[in-house]
Amino acid sequence: MKFAYKAIAICLVGVMCVSAYHILEICLEYNKARTEYNKIREVAFEDDEIDWEALHKINPDIVAWISLEDSNINYPVVKGDDNDFYLHRNAKKEQDSAGTPFIDCSVENEFEEFDTIIYGHNMKDGSMFSGLTKYIEKEGFYETHKQIELITQEGKYNIVVFAGFYTKAGSEIYDDEYVREHINEIANLGDVEVTPGDKIVTLSTCAYVYEDARCVIVGKLEPERRKQ
Repeated sequence: MKFAYKAIAICLVGVMCVSAYHILEICLEYNKARTEYNKIREVAFEDDEIDWEALHKINPDIVAWISLEDSNINYPVVKGDDNDFYLHRNAKKEQDSAGTPFIDCSVENEFEEFDTIIYGHNMKDGSMFSGLTKYIEKEGFYETHKQIELITQEGKYNIVVFAGFYTKAGSEIYDDEYVREHINEIANLGDVEVTPGDKIVTLSTCAYVYEDARCVIVGKLEPERRKQ
């Protein structure tokens, strides 16, 4: 009997050690991602303006910068040849579980077409696009964060949010023709006037409310104006 108790105790200690190792491994990955993106931010900004030449030395795939106040969203946005490469690579093209926010590869002319879709991970430490869920889950967040800042080489823009919801991966919201036809039905936040002739940005991240859930925030793209 004593032997059995000792065997069980050893097994439990082993399980605890393995669990602790995995937790440490995850924490180190999160820390690595934060460190790398902090370095990129230091290079990217000069007198509150983006140094595009410096960013493109890091990676010519960087096409924009996105930020949202009171969240960790403050990242470069890339456009690759497919929708897989940047899922697990940072903006330096290094292996990184946090990935990099990236534009759907089917978009030919980003921010010039009707709908530009940007994907980003919902990391458990609150990084990447995790902050998007605040539009749905945090009461009053929309009223004080109606705009998300987007900067490209062409200028500064606001993504004026007019919709936020959970949906299934692969739903109609990722079909620009469907969105164009149902734009007024999709709008469920504020009183933003949006038409099929406008340019919009769809931000998408994983959600954990049900299997294959996605958190989607949609906004109208406008030249920068005073924040509300």
